[in-house]
Amino acid sequence: MIKSLKNNNKGQIMVITLLVLTIITVIVVSVILIASKDVEQQTTTKEYERYLDRAEQAIIGTIYAFGSPEYDLSEIISDPSLVDENASCSMSGKGITCTIVDNDNISQVTMTIEDNKDIEDYTLQKDELFTMYLGGYRNLLRVDWTGQTAMTFTLGFRRGGEYMSISDVFDPLGVMTTHGNDPLNDSPPENHVLAFRPYLGTVQTSTEFVVGDTTGLQPGDELINLSFRPIMREDGYTLLTVRATGVIDDQMRVYEATGYALDVDQFGTTPAPTVITKIPLYPQVPSIFDYVLLTPSNIEKLGTGS
Repeated sequence: MIKSLKNNNKGQIMVITLLVLTIITVIVVSVILIASKDVEQQTTTKEYERYLDRAEQAIIGTIYAFGSPEYDLSEIISDPSLVDENASCSMSGKGITCTIVDNDNISQVTMTIEDNKDIEDYTLQKDELFTMYLGGYRNLLRVDWTGQTAMTFTLGFRRGGEYMSISDVFDPLGVMTTHGNDPLNDSPPENHVLAFRPYLGTVQTSTEFVVGDTTGLQPGDELINLSFRPIMREDGYTLLTVRATGVIDDQMRVYEATGYALDVDQFGTTPAPTVITKIPLYPQVPSIFDYVLLTPSNIEKLGTGS
């Protein structure tokens, strides 16, 4: 009887020992897996930052090399070294595509540069001015923007050698006013000088108008530019989109650069951060003129008397 109990104790001890060893093994393996994932995550983050930096530098370096965004893209085709000494470039649609291999032979960047007549989701801060070039364009424009925002429109034109302008406000959400008879409001429509009208399938803050139908224009007026300024009650931004249905000059130069590993097979997978920058082709008004009207109050001059 005593011998049997001893054998049972030995068996129990063995089972407990195996369970403890199993638990320890599971814990060790889990720690190793967690450590491996941490190392992998750190490596991935480091690679991501490397490729993001390469993509940003490709765009910045190209703009810096030319000094302005208005350069002719064919210049890059004839001399890719203007972008980078390791760049190779080719025409692609209305733009160009460049591949830049980094000096360390670890990473590379694919960058496209394209000019567009349409303005897509261009970021404008509160009260920031953006101007597009019309070059005599009198046809239809479709405009929409995001957020609780009213939009001011200023049409610049030349008449007999004199520069003139006509302004209007589109405020369907009542950001500036809620009075129906106020000319800043959208009801009735005859309060406007621009021939605003709605178009289907868009958000509420959208409108279309024929530029040449603007009240006050004369047939011989030379249309030069159209400016937009978002008005908001609080600080913020809006995404502006402007599309022309007719022939108009290109308005925006879009840079898109993606950085990634040079040898994907070697790394298996690779982060591929993409940087997109949009630069207006038409010269913008200097910031000194980008003012904000704080109050409509009158100012009275006080006499000193004698």
